[in-house]
Amino acid sequence: MAFQALLFVDQTSLAGSRKLIYSLMKMMKYFTAAPVTSYKLKFSVHETFANKEPAADDLGNSLKKVMEHKEIRGSFGCVRKELKELGVEEIVLHSNCLDFIGRINVELFYI
Repeated sequence: MAFQALLFVDQTSLAGSRKLIYSLMKMMKYFTAAPVTSYKLKFSVHETFANKEPAADDLGNSLKKVMEHKEIRGSFGCVRKELKELGVEEIVLHSNCLDFIGRINVELFYI
């Protein structure tokens, strides 16, 4: 396991749009209270885009690809307790935006 930490010593591992995707994955982790570590998120982003640079104008689809990585697949299906209390019942990731669905549907932001 210690050898895997070396992946992130190099500044290019999470540079450019990979860093943005990692940041958005951290937000998804927060919104869904996903039981994944930051390391697993970094590893999933790194491995998903090992030999290519993800398109900065297609972040939603890039996020979906990372979310299907074997280390974190199925971890983002819930809604955080605090959001449930606000009426959010489901979080839907589209190719260009993130929707919070519930008693009051709110489109949070475009990606």
